Amino acid sequence: MTHVKDSKGAGADFHRNVPNGTPDHQRTVAMSRRRRLMALMLLTPLVIVTAASHSAAAPAGASAGSPAIQLAGVGDLRDRIEDRARRLLAVARKGRSWVTPRGVTRWPILIQDELRGSLWENVELQALTFGDHWRTGDSARLELMHDGRVVGMLWIDHD
Repeated sequence: MTHVKDSKGAGADFHRNVPNGTPDHQRTVAMSRRRRLMALMLLTPLVIVTAASHSAAAPAGASAGSPAIQLAGVGDLRDRIEDRARRLLAVARKGRSWVTPRGVTRWPILIQDELRGSLWENVELQALTFGDHWRTGDSARLELMHDGRVVGMLWIDHD
């Protein structure tokens, strides 16, 4: 016997036993089989695509335990961005602080009176190190770090 909720009364709190082999029992079993098949049909392509992308994205010579994604901070591009950022910070100056409408103080990073970044804490430009970066169209954004914290952002144009 299978325990099935009564469908005749809306919101009914009582249950009835449905003997195996009856039309109600067969409909319930068929519906649960359909749900399992639908779930299997929906998940199978996802598993196949995921497996294919992991094998295709793996760099040559990568082992099974190595990550398939190359980090943005690795490679020749990162070196070029850091070199460009060092040159920009060498000629940059901190502008006058200003307060956002939400009451947060910001310090602009100016290069030849052009806004090229922003500091979120009052630190000296020479004391900054570089954090992560990401590319944005034809430029890049570079996190400026001080004592292990992100304290600003520098906008770097690609030349």
